[in-house]
Amino acid sequence: MSDLLIPFGIEIDTGETIEPEDSKKGRACNCKCPGCKAPLLSRHSTINRTHFAHDSKHPNAIPENECDFSGAVAVSMMAMEVAKSLSGELFQTVDYEKIHTFDCCSFSSENFVITNKKALEIDCVATKVCIDNIVFDYKLRIGSYRILILFIHRNKPVPNLNGMNTIHNEKIGVLSLNLDSFNSVELKLNPRLKFSDLVKTFILKTGERSWLYHPNENELFNKVINKHECPSLKIPEELYKSYYFECLRCTHKWSEMKQHSIVCPQCHVDQLQIRDITSSR
Repeated sequence: MSDLLIPFGIEIDTGETIEPEDSKKGRACNCKCPGCKAPLLSRHSTINRTHFAHDSKHPNAIPENECDFSGAVAVSMMAMEVAKSLSGELFQTVDYEKIHTFDCCSFSSENFVITNKKALEIDCVATKVCIDNIVFDYKLRIGSYRILILFIHRNKPVPNLNGMNTIHNEKIGVLSLNLDSFNSVELKLNPRLKFSDLVKTFILKTGERSWLYHPNENELFNKVINKHECPSLKIPEELYKSYYFECLRCTHKWSEMKQHSIVCPQCHVDQLQIRDITSSR
């Protein structure tokens, strides 16, 4: 937590999440670390950023290097706290397109756009929703639509969504939000900016996000497949086109479906004495 400091603590008596700006100074904050549960001090300053720190002189202190409270964990925990304030806010989605490769025609491919980025107004948010044995961090309700949000980071990769019948049957979208993309620099530049406000902005629009599944993608994929005309299945024109010839020796006329190695069927002369009259017909 050296880059981010400790942006919030847990009030020992109530279990509530408290930011340092809202706590009493020093040990009077009565808070513990969200990660290692060790006692904290609240350090208030008129110049530097107000923050929590481990109380190294407290009888219950533990070495700070034993605390595994990371930036991604801090963002994830605060996201649970700010969830209730997201109703009525605009949530930014992203463009989503796929490339399908057609094995039938020498691996040609086609891009198709599934959705464009939008700013969608959130009606309500549920947290820690379990669907088909996978726990999603958020479930957003936006009008008649639902979008599931998965928080990912380097120690929490994207799970396998194959076989998730519920999201397909109920047409629920799934987005990932990469917590490793959280940028704490703004906290250093603006000491008055609260961590919770920056996390809220991160969730709504600045965090790196990607579609894992969109309700429209199966329908659009089927349209791409159905309209595809495989070049390898088309018969080249020269294989079925009729060509017309006239023998210069016997004046016999006939047609064939080839242009080369022609022999007059009447007098059997070769193509040096045969004229192509296809264009005149």
